[in-house]
Amino acid sequence: MCRFAAVFAVVGLFCASTSLGQGQRFFQYNDGSSVEFAHIPSAGQKNMMPGCAVADFNRDGFQDFFVCGSERVADALFINNGDGTFTNQATEWGVAVMHTCVGVSAGDYNNDGWIDLYVTSHGVGDNPATSPNKLYRNNHGQSFSDVAAEAGVADTSLQPDSYGSAWGDYDLDGDLDLAIGAWATGSNRGNRLYRNNGDGTFTDVTIAMLGADIGQMWGFTPRFVDLNHDRWPDLLFVSDFASTRYYQNMRGTFQRRTTEAGLGYETNGMGCTIGDFNNDGRIDVYVTSIYYPGNPAWMRGNAMYINQGAGQFQQVAAAVGTQIGGWGWGTAACDFDLDGDQDILETNGWSNYPFLYEQCYLYVNRLVDSGRLMFSEQAIARGIDFYGQGRGIGLIDFENDGDMDVVITGFGEAKRMFLNAAPASNPGWLRVFLRDGNQPGVAPDGFGAYVRTRVGSRTQARYMDGAPSFLSTSELSAHFGFGEVDTVDELRIEWPNGGLTVLRNVPTRQTLTITAQPTANRDCLGDLTRDGRVMLDDVYEMLIAYGSVAGDDAFRDDGDFNRDEQITLTDLARMIANFGAECSD
Repeated sequence: MCRFAAVFAVVGLFCASTSLGQGQRFFQYNDGSSVEFAHIPSAGQKNMMPGCAVADFNRDGFQDFFVCGSERVADALFINNGDGTFTNQATEWGVAVMHTCVGVSAGDYNNDGWIDLYVTSHGVGDNPATSPNKLYRNNHGQSFSDVAAEAGVADTSLQPDSYGSAWGDYDLDGDLDLAIGAWATGSNRGNRLYRNNGDGTFTDVTIAMLGADIGQMWGFTPRFVDLNHDRWPDLLFVSDFASTRYYQNMRGTFQRRTTEAGLGYETNGMGCTIGDFNNDGRIDVYVTSIYYPGNPAWMRGNAMYINQGAGQFQQVAAAVGTQIGGWGWGTAACDFDLDGDQDILETNGWSNYPFLYEQCYLYVNRLVDSGRLMFSEQAIARGIDFYGQGRGIGLIDFENDGDMDVVITGFGEAKRMFLNAAPASNPGWLRVFLRDGNQPGVAPDGFGAYVRTRVGSRTQARYMDGAPSFLSTSELSAHFGFGEVDTVDELRIEWPNGGLTVLRNVPTRQTLTITAQPTANRDCLGDLTRDGRVMLDDVYEMLIAYGSVAGDDAFRDDGDFNRDEQITLTDLARMIANFGAECSD
């Protein structure tokens, strides 16, 4: 390990003689004492924890992170000092609790502009009643208050089995709903879906929305993500023992479509990440599992689901080089080397052979070089030398330099931080944060929005869903790499309420914060960009959607004027006839 200044000295020497992509490397980071933290489990504690969550809790422009503790070491909250150091302020913020902390997710549930935390707990002595799950309300960047009981989300399970949680606006009403995974079956109330009532409380809608068979699921990692590009977030529960469930959002209700969509192939679903891995504009899904050819039940390994459009997926992990990952847990997708495609980091390990002291895996995406989707494993070569009981992963650009750093938590081990040293060739990047602007139908921090870039004919897509993985969440940004590109031709934000923000000729190597703007009347014929007028930008949007049908990624229901579920010449002609019109709210 090395101090902050020493790390940069080493990075500078290394990068001076290397090229883009190949020069990218991680260095284990510790500034001396401010980020020291070791998970110390109690006797008999399950070894499927702990997690972490990254967010800017005091809104000072620097990312902080929360780490789960145990009955023997209190939970920690590391506040970023902005100078490459952190201070554990868990006591000052009121979260230094000693309990069997399992997982944590970040999201502004009460729409007050401050990011809150949901923490799952197995209590003390494996009794959830002694320390239930916690909803920490952020008191304007000064402290947290546990309001889980009054909000109705404290006692989510009858047994110590709550694991991952995720935030998302499934009903598009502008506030964040909550999903919780539980590793149990039968009569236990573990896996839950809570609708946000908008007044600081939640309603349990699990059975009404998902059905009674939710109890058949050994849930680990839930996430809200719009997988069929209709703006309505679907719900994916990545689960153990071949019990993964995919629920398609039918505009406010859910329909189970796991098999029909081609999902649920993995035998032991643990962690999950999403990304546009082949740069086709659609969101793909990666799921960690177990790979061990000596056991027929563990031979499938990780799953990579490539989005084929219209809500259909193809499982290709073996073909693209991501199947073999040992005993996988947390995972995160990110363009670590800033070359224009998303890589995948996975942490692994179990308590016995052959998974004891197992390495992390870094699958480097070779799409840009090869023209086809293919990954190569390079964790050790690029400095991620974590061996052991890895569990959670949080992505954090803690020094605001445009390349994403990593926090890894481990069971019974010290958490690790890895500083990302991007290539010396100074590749282009963008880091985009979203704000709802108090606009109807837009959730805090842009949850549910698509962020897209275009450089020439090359496109990239990101989806803002809070980045839940196994027990953990990453910073709430959309991050892109562009190689040697200095200017992005187009940056598009497709807001979940149907609004659209388009920026052109955007310089790279910067962090942007983009706020949703008021949208014109959704019934104004032809105003697809919601700027109050029917202009050339609207025609451009219509041409993108032209020829698509309902279920296609390009299809826009607000451009289907005659409601025949296809975008045809008839729709285009009606738009052109209304060209130049002014729209009123």
